[in-house]
Amino acid sequence: MDRLRLAPADGISKMSEMRHELFTWISSVLEGESKAHEELALPQPAAALWLKTHGIIEATFSEAGGCRLGGGTLLAARWKHRLSLDIDLTIEPKGKRPQQIEHLIRKGTAFRAGLERLGCGEPTAPSEHQIRVPIDNSVLDICVLDAQPGIGEHRARVNGRLAVVLSTTQVLGGKLARSEKLLHRDAYDIRHAGRIDKESLAKAVNRIDRRETRKIIATWNHISARWAAMAPSQLRSLVPKHSYDPATLAMETGEALRNALYRAVRITTHGREGRFHAETMDGTRLQIAFTRRTLEKTFCENGIDEYLKQHSSALDEDEILKYIKKACRLGAKRQTVYENTHEAPPLETGRPRAAGPPEGGRNTPPPTRPARIDMTGRGKRRDVKGPTR
Repeated sequence: MDRLRLAPADGISKMSEMRHELFTWISSVLEGESKAHEELALPQPAAALWLKTHGIIEATFSEAGGCRLGGGTLLAARWKHRLSLDIDLTIEPKGKRPQQIEHLIRKGTAFRAGLERLGCGEPTAPSEHQIRVPIDNSVLDICVLDAQPGIGEHRARVNGRLAVVLSTTQVLGGKLARSEKLLHRDAYDIRHAGRIDKESLAKAVNRIDRRETRKIIATWNHISARWAAMAPSQLRSLVPKHSYDPATLAMETGEALRNALYRAVRITTHGREGRFHAETMDGTRLQIAFTRRTLEKTFCENGIDEYLKQHSSALDEDEILKYIKKACRLGAKRQTVYENTHEAPPLETGRPRAAGPPEGGRNTPPPTRPARIDMTGRGKRRDVKGPTR
């Protein structure tokens, strides 16, 4: 069930609030400094390609806000679970229409001339927003991409060079977004995340619709036998200690996604701070702290905002955030302002189904227990069926 409760509380002094906000700002600065010192070493041959092309990439894309390192290569640098042949770089879209970059590889441009001096092959542009450059049996892949969640990238030192890198949650979110391509390396990375980084996988999985997640699981289970035959040729650059059984790769990947779904979610406030508590289907527990000032950033970075949009049947996300902010501003005593529980989804073994809306129309909320909301702040609850909008 999802609940939203807010009890009245006494106000707080202006000086106390200013001291709290100063402490919060100092903590956020220190947190940002620690992220900037993440040390990463790309696996070969991607490391050699990174060192060879870093200078021309910085010179070309600095005015566009720079490139962000992501993809499976970044996961390989963090987890040391496989090798990688390419470099995946993304450029954040500017404005409503993503900027075009295919013109950069035309003959006569400074970028093309610089690549030719490095001994690159013939570059291609699969679309006007993506370019691929073969260099020394590796590939430099640059595309305009709006990474999701929209917050999470940070500065790190990659093989001694400063760069902006995506978070693990953002990389896994990109792999889930392209799941229809049925790439073996994506399945292997998701399977591995379900073993060593369950928290990041949970954040990525629970920000998408559960019906879509079940569709992905059913699709992978349906092609399990075909994948088993193709996997050895598709996944040849694995670290020996992280080997896998090709016959069960698709099934284990689907199980990792199912285990990452939230079983119980609770948002509490105490004073001017709050915490997001979640437990996944396999018992992994997440606890994420926030303040009134950092609420939107924290919820976006961890996929909580998208989760609330999909699972708050009685109130929309903006109303819930407004209630949580008010509770933090008033400095209320410890209380639970939101609560939701989910049943474990059935194992998907048949043919995949379309991820359309459930019976009852587009606005029917996902199947959860009935909403119980306290709108009065006096401890009384009333049942609310369906969205209020």
